Amino acid sequence: MSVPVELYALCAGFFYASSNVLVKIGLVRDSRSDATSATLLTMLTNLAFMWTAFLLASPPPLAMEALLVFCLSGVAVQCIARTASYVGIERLGVSISTPISSTTPLFSAIIAAVILSETLSPQTAIGTVLVVAGIITINLRRGTHNPEMQWNKWDILFPIGAAVFHGLADNMRKIGLNIFSAPISGATIGITAAMAVYLPYLTLSGRMRKVSVNRGSIWFLLAGLCTGTPWVLYFTGLALGKVTTMAPINNGSNPLIALLLTSILLRGKEKITPRTIVGAITIVAGVVVVSLFK
Repeated sequence: MSVPVELYALCAGFFYASSNVLVKIGLVRDSRSDATSATLLTMLTNLAFMWTAFLLASPPPLAMEALLVFCLSGVAVQCIARTASYVGIERLGVSISTPISSTTPLFSAIIAAVILSETLSPQTAIGTVLVVAGIITINLRRGTHNPEMQWNKWDILFPIGAAVFHGLADNMRKIGLNIFSAPISGATIGITAAMAVYLPYLTLSGRMRKVSVNRGSIWFLLAGLCTGTPWVLYFTGLALGKVTTMAPINNGSNPLIALLLTSILLRGKEKITPRTIVGAITIVAGVVVVSLFK
């Protein structure tokens, strides 16, 4: 009995959401840890995960042009997007940061129009309006008199930046896969290139001394596994079904599952208000419109 592609997409969304919640738990449990610690440890876990998958799959060697593209996409998504995403989770919380950073399909469509000369449909414009409305709704929460629910107005740029660079990386991957269709090789080269850039950056900037590794780091390692697992699920689903089936379910379910897990696992640490829920649902609607009708 074959597994429905919708189930692959839903499971991928669950693991992506779980990863964000696990990162937040790690940050809460260890006051010495920050987004840098979370990024480094999850990337190390991804590196081990992908090289294991690479050695088991024994894919063919990459063409040089595809190798370069996958290296650039790896740096964009692993170093820049992941750091921005985790800073957003650290400052805004999972319930606010995850819905905003899940707007990747919107930015993928916009960047594709610029890089790949793809046409922007009216549905993309509608999705853009819904996403912006959702972000504004969530951002209005800053006006509350409760100090625990306030943040700097510029903090909202971190999850938005994560979505932008994820969208850029998606287009790079598409270009790379068009040159040479070897997704496992591409992902493995991407995370390897990212580590080759990120480790020297941490060392030269002095931030390596601030990385905290202790018993609480297990949450970041688990989060790393939860970002590697959905990659396999997502590409398996794509091999069996269509992008228009996978993308809306994966990107649409991620924020809603994150809200549910936050209310259960981070009770007392994050407060989910009706305004947050309305904003998240509005953003999800925009993402589904962009993904489903592009």
